[in-house]
Amino acid sequence: MNKFIFILLLLSSTFLYSCNTLTGGDGTGTSVGAKSSGDKEGTALYKVRDYYYEDDYSYEGGGIDFLDYGFINKKGEVIVEPQFNLVSSFSEGLAAVMVGHATGYINEKGDYVINPQFDWASDFSEGLAAADTDGRTGFINKDGEYVISPQFDHAYPFSEGLALVLIGNSYGYINKEGTIVINPQYDFASSFSDGLAMVEMNDRVGFINKEGEYVVNPQFDWANDFSEGLAAVHVNEKTGFINKDGDYVINPQFDWAGDFHHGLAAISIGYKYGFINKDGQIVINPQYEWAEPFSDGYALVLDRSDKYHFINTDGEIVFDNEHGYDWATSYSNGLAFIIDYDFETGIDYEGYIDKEGNLIYRYDIEGWPYIDAYFDEYY
Repeated sequence: MNKFIFILLLLSSTFLYSCNTLTGGDGTGTSVGAKSSGDKEGTALYKVRDYYYEDDYSYEGGGIDFLDYGFINKKGEVIVEPQFNLVSSFSEGLAAVMVGHATGYINEKGDYVINPQFDWASDFSEGLAAADTDGRTGFINKDGEYVISPQFDHAYPFSEGLALVLIGNSYGYINKEGTIVINPQYDFASSFSDGLAMVEMNDRVGFINKEGEYVVNPQFDWANDFSEGLAAVHVNEKTGFINKDGDYVINPQFDWAGDFHHGLAAISIGYKYGFINKDGQIVINPQYEWAEPFSDGYALVLDRSDKYHFINTDGEIVFDNEHGYDWATSYSNGLAFIIDYDFETGIDYEGYIDKEGNLIYRYDIEGWPYIDAYFDEYY
């Protein structure tokens, strides 16, 4: 994967921030004041951004000059003012932030815990984070010290005690001492999930255990990681699901399938998306142009008019703003990010809604035609 693209993806997951009116750009950010539902205060932060426009900006011409990122809490109050070029979500109490071309880490108060110094860095996972210096990747602790020296062409966060690393053109796995425990030999691979990892050799995909032994021999065109005990696999242009013994639990019959969450998985039949249960029964008919996995009890779906809605496990739209949203992301820790148009004011805005659909944070933006390009990079 191109390392620059990796940085953009890595430093973008869901979003955190709110309460005060933001200044310094042409937009305004406000806390709407709706009560939050769910988590305790301070346990989750969400990314937000502040837009700065070119001097010759107009709705028809000009464009966005740059963006600053900060964080809100679940009430929509600004906890960390927008000031960073890119940010990741908080993980294990820290968030990666990029200032200029250097990446460091802040705590939930916005204070630097590790000063910006790395070319890029991942989220913390199992106490360590992958970090790059001079084109080589190693792992740092929460003091910013390398505990595994930069030596890999690329590395991914630890998962279930092992980390996926790239040496040359081959993928393998290391332990927390930095010792290679599964030799680099795979053309592609994923991190361990549910005790198994997906690996690819010679255009065939299978699954290995932590000893590097094949549990499911390479035989598929592609496969997802295991989730809730099952993995989606694609063969002969159809997708089904296997268990950890490699046996089909749901025969290949779908054009595409996602992971199981909340006991349901998104599938597509003839370019329409719906959901199945673990018996392979369709429980929400394929009717959408796209569907995301269930998260926090809701799934994000796209209708035929290119509007986003949230449905529950019964397939019911749980709330609506009359016409759906122009853009949205799945719920995470009780909030979902949305972009929409205010018909009363004629202004585009982005913000966060809670599980009842209440807007708890709003930031007015200009020049919708110019937002799309940034979306591909930052969301």
